[in-house]
Formats: sequence, structure tokens, C-alpha cells
Amino acid sequence: MRTWIIRDTCRPLVRDGFEGSVYCSSATKDFCGILLPDSAHLQEQDAEYANRRKFSKHKPALPLYTGADAARALTHLSPVPFEREQTICIAVHALFSAETHQSLLSLASRIISTNAVPHETNGIDLSSLLIDQASALLGHQE
Repeated sequence: MRTWIIRDTCRPLVRDGFEGSVYCSSATKDFCGILLPDSAHLQEQDAEYANRRKFSKHKPALPLYTGADAARALTHLSPVPFEREQTICIAVHALFSAETHQSLLSLASRIISTNAVPHETNGIDLSSLLIDQASALLGHQE
């Protein structure tokens, strides 16, 4: 499961094909307009330096994302005014107590969870992924 999480969730989404909207406040969009290109530039410089000094374990060392990736990511930012209801999807891995579930329902119109832990909100079946991962860990992969 850890490998799946790292492989499939810990990477720049837009660079890897994400085409949806990223909802944020207008201030967040403005801030990202400064932050993302600047951090991409620093990552590109760090990768170039690592390649020149030959100290990276990666051959060649690459930035996590580039200036072009940052520019593309910025086109996905969709500012939403404060106090306006917006349908979004938030992925959270958590175990909910009854009180937490009720608190979340007061903030969202609907909650759908995976079946990793039995709960009334289960709507996403992870059984095949969990079976594959368990088999791989036990050395029984086909």
C-alpha cells in the first residue's frame, strides 16, 4: 500500500496528466503565481548543480517540476469566492469516529469512503488493490 501511495499520489499532478481544476481562493492563486515558478527555478538550478558536481544518485538529476510544469499548473487554478458553495473532491485517509463523521457532514453535502474500514459511507472498493499488495508482500504475486 505504501508503494502505491508514493507511486500514485506523491508526484506533480499536472505534469503527470491531471486535467481538472484546482479550486482555491484568489489570494492563493496570486501567491502560487509567485511561488510555483520560483520554486521550479530553484529545483532546476539544484538539478543542474547536482549534475555538474555529480553527487546525485539519479543519472541525470532532474527537478521535481520545471518552470513549464509550473506554468501549466497555474492554468488549472480556479479561484472560488469566499462563502460560495463549490462541489469538490477531497481525498483523505482517516478513521472516523461517529462524532467526526457528523462534523464532516456539517461541512460537506456527501461523504464517500473506501472500504478499507467498514463504515456506512463505503463507496470505493479497495479490495483488489489490497489483495494485490498483500500478495506481493507475501511473495504470492502471479
